[in-house]
Amino acid sequence: MNWYSISWWDLLLHGVSGTIVAFVAIALYRRMVEKRANGQISPGFLFLFILSFSALCGVLWEVYEFSCDQLFGTLMQENNTDTMTDLIAGLIGALIIALWTEIRSK
Repeated sequence: MNWYSISWWDLLLHGVSGTIVAFVAIALYRRMVEKRANGQISPGFLFLFILSFSALCGVLWEVYEFSCDQLFGTLMQENNTDTMTDLIAGLIGALIIALWTEIRSK
């Protein structure tokens, strides 16, 4: 459907996906860490965990796009600027949720 012709669409998707992945990171933290730590972990650790998890997922997605472009000749990545703006948009979305979570947990 040629969605990439809409310049802001790709950035919006990466920003929203960053927030969704941040919520997944919070759920993983609560399920796997919080109960075992008995409240001994600082809000700063949760902030870093959310941001790191989101960054990892963003990088893995960009590796997927690059791999598809190389193996199948698709055009998921246009250039380095596209890749970096995608990663930054995802991190901004995750940063908003990470800050919100840190403020709420203090």
